Amino acid sequence: MASDPKCFVYLQALLMSIIRAIVSTNDPDDRVQVCSQVSESYRKCDDSLSEMVALNSAELFQVMRHCSVLEQQLAEAKQKLVDFRKRLQECRRSLNVNNKNCYTELWPEIIENRAILQLLERAEKTYQST
Repeated sequence: MASDPKCFVYLQALLMSIIRAIVSTNDPDDRVQVCSQVSESYRKCDDSLSEMVALNSAELFQVMRHCSVLEQQLAEAKQKLVDFRKRLQECRRSLNVNNKNCYTELWPEIIENRAILQLLERAEKTYQST
């Protein structure tokens, strides 16, 4: 949430409204009262957030663990695809025009890896959008 530009705009507007409220009061007692109200609101919000995190901490940590495992699996799958691509390029280089045996043997793996790559890209897009 902290990296969300909308959050920054909201926080900036909130801070400006607090500053305006404090500056607009001429009486020092009113300023103290506004400051105490802001402080109390902040404390309530912080307490509420702490409660929500405490209530949902198990689920939060579980989601974080799942994301970590998914990220690791994506990295491993990408590395496998990179290795496979290197092997395929070596095969291509070693073949002459008449010998397509290597391609014929690798074709099912090529199709399978293409499908896996598409699924991984979709999963990565979904992971990055959350």
